[in-house]
Amino acid sequence: MYNKKIPTDLNCGFRIAIEVIGGKWKPYIVYELLSGPKRPSELRRRMPRIKSISS
Repeated sequence: MYNKKIPTDLNCGFRIAIEVIGGKWKPYIVYELLSGPKRPSELRRRMPRIKSISS
């Protein structure tokens, strides 16, 4: 089981936001979804560098 090395500070809104949207592809996915809902296949076509969004 994975244990985080840096504890989450729940008193800081910015840290919470980074915890939620942090990751390799999440910010890019959020950016793509700003223009409206998309199917997973649409997201994959817009991001050709990745093979699967779930990995």
